Parts: sequence; C-alpha cells; structure tokens
Amino acid sequence: MSDHDLENHGPRQATATLESMKIEPQELQFFDDEDRVAGQAIGKLLCFFFVILLTLMASVTAWSVYNDSRSDDPQADVGSAYHTDEH
Repeated sequence: MSDHDLENHGPRQATATLESMKIEPQELQFFDDEDRVAGQAIGKLLCFFFVILLTLMASVTAWSVYNDSRSDDPQADVGSAYHTDEH
C-alpha cells in the first residue's frame, strides 16, 4: 500500500462524501409531499377494507339470524323442520 492510497481515504474524502450526502430543502419538501400522499393512500385502503369486512360480517350475521334452524336437533339441516315419527 502506498502513500497515495492512504491519501485518497483521508479526512478530505470523508468531508467531501458528507457534503455530497446533505439533503437539500427541495428534496426534503419533495419527500415530505410524497410521504403524505402515500400515507393518505394507505389510510384510504385500510378504510376500504374495514368497510368491506364490516359489510360482510353484518350480512353474515343477518343471514344467520333469519335462517336459523327451526329444529331442536343439532344434527338437522339448516332450515329443516323437526319431524317426529308420531303420526
């Protein structure tokens, strides 16, 4: 390893690297705007899924309330009446 190689990795290069990594105010504003839009999209998506799942749960609950078994037999089909062999 020569002195030339050590010179390229000194404090001057580190300072130049740090200077090139600084975020400009325009970049920060652009990132902030894009982050806000992404957050709103995720919020709308979660709201949509919540409304769909709530609608499905309410529909299944209403269907099960109106279509319950009229039988005391737990093995009977849903909606079938309880029949005895006493005729």
